[in-house]
This record gives sequence, structure tokens and C-alpha cells, in this order.
Amino acid sequence: MVERRVAPIDPGYLDRMILPSRAIYLTVRDTLCEARRLGLADTVQAARRKLSGSAGQDDRSAAVLETMWEVVSCLELAANVAALWVDPQLPAPNGRWAEMTFYDPSRANRFFESSHKWADERFAALSAHRLYGDGDSSTLEILKEVGFEDERFTTVFEEAEAATNRFLRKSFQRLAEAWQFLRGYAASYEHGLILVPSAYGEAVDAQEEPISVALIVSATRKDAALWPEGQTAEEIVDFAENIGGFAIDLADYVADCRLRLVESLEFENGEVYMGEFRNPIPYWTEKGELSEETIALLDGMSINWSGARSSG
Repeated sequence: MVERRVAPIDPGYLDRMILPSRAIYLTVRDTLCEARRLGLADTVQAARRKLSGSAGQDDRSAAVLETMWEVVSCLELAANVAALWVDPQLPAPNGRWAEMTFYDPSRANRFFESSHKWADERFAALSAHRLYGDGDSSTLEILKEVGFEDERFTTVFEEAEAATNRFLRKSFQRLAEAWQFLRGYAASYEHGLILVPSAYGEAVDAQEEPISVALIVSATRKDAALWPEGQTAEEIVDFAENIGGFAIDLADYVADCRLRLVESLEFENGEVYMGEFRNPIPYWTEKGELSEETIALLDGMSINWSGARSSG
């Protein structure tokens, strides 16, 4: 049995940074993400029932709109959790967790629309492989500074970081396109979105031709109508399920990565101990990007803490 060691943590640092970080990321991973998953699943299921049944045009429109707003909420959750690691807007003397409690109406726009210009270091910061804005130090370098020595993991760390960067860069292209499609509906909703009811009137395009789709909304600030051109109602619901689910996974991944070191701490009788640090090198890739041997090494990795050697 490995002897437990008291963590050399200043009580003020524990109160101001570690415990608030732990609380807020546990809330994200274990409560907010799970609630969003349930909300998205329920909304998509309800929409599909309406679209496959005998519901009228207005009910079908409302069902599609509900799924679109649900996916907007999923995207905003992802931006609120992840943006502060690549686009911090506030000083963070007590940890970046504090920025998650600050409402920034432009955060999602900046986060998703700027991602195509990110350098690899930003994606690595998002994936918890590097610290953006702090010399871009890698987490492996930081572990080595505190005495972690195992050359086997230098190679797999580099493989995991590179594969995750590729995956995120490709995935953020989808997220940026999704946000571009949805942002008009989100803004319209926030400023008084109105469904165009069939009994009230008929929306027409620039050629004065009637618009016959499952969803038409009034963009009240632009005095115009919005509708999903070239997509069926069923395709929009499929799109919402796919993009919304990925956005939730992104928020979950970011929170879980930041929790791994914090969750290795053990609290007992007023003391804080250093416990086992499991899976310290995160990865998120498509199947086949990493070899089975690399994945087995990453998944089986853990760090236990020992005292300093006599040589230092």
C-alpha cells in the first residue's frame, strides 16, 4: 500500500482556487452536462413524434424550433466552459473558474467564429495538454518539474496531443458552421422571436413566392423572416441531435480534464492528502488515430506521490 502524503497546499490557495474549481467543474460534468443530455434527448424525441404524426404546420414548426433552441443552449454551455482556457477576458488571480460565473453575451460568437484561426497551442490548451498564455508549457513538462520521470510517456503524450489537436480542429469546423447557421435564430429568440403562424399570414421570399418549410420565424430586429433553406424538418432535428450532443461532450471533456488532478486529492479530518492521479494525459480522437498500445498505456497510467529522494 502506498503511504498517503499530506498535500503541500497553502490553505488560502485551497480555499480560493482548488475548492471552487472542484465545485464548479463537478457541477458542469455531473449536473449541467447530464441535464443538457436529458433535455436534448427529450426535445428531439418529442419533435420526431410530431413530425411523424398528424400534427399541423404550427405544431411542427414549434417542435423544430424547440430542438434548435436546445442545441443553441448546448453550444453556449460548451463555450462558457471552454472559452476561458483559450480566450480569457478577466484577470484570474484565483483561477479561471471565476470567469465561468461571469455572463459574457459575446463569448459564444468569439469562441466559435474565431476557432478556424487558432494555432495548435490553443487547441492544446483547450484539451488540457498545454497552458495557453503561460509560455504554452505542456502538462508533461510541469509533471517533470515536480519529479515525474518515465520516458515511456513522452512519446505517447506527443501522440495524444497531436491526435487530439487534429480531431478538435476538424470538429470545430463543424461547430463554427453550426453556430453560423443557428446564431440568427438565437438572436431572434433573445430579442422576441415569433413563429409565423399559418393562420396569420404567409411568408414569401425575395421573388414573392410562398415559403413552404416546417419553420419560419420573424427576426424582429431585422424586420425579416428566417427559415432553414434547403433542409427538411427531419434533417434539422438530426442536425440538432448531432451538434448538440457533441457540444455537451466538449463541455464534459474540458471539465473532466480539469478535475483529474483535483479529484486525486483526498480530504479527511481537516487534512488534504495526495492520492492517486489517474489518467493524467487526456486524449480525444477518432477511432484508429492512436494505436491500441498507446491507448492501453494512456488508459493504464497513474501517478502516486512519494517523498523526495536523498539526491534531491
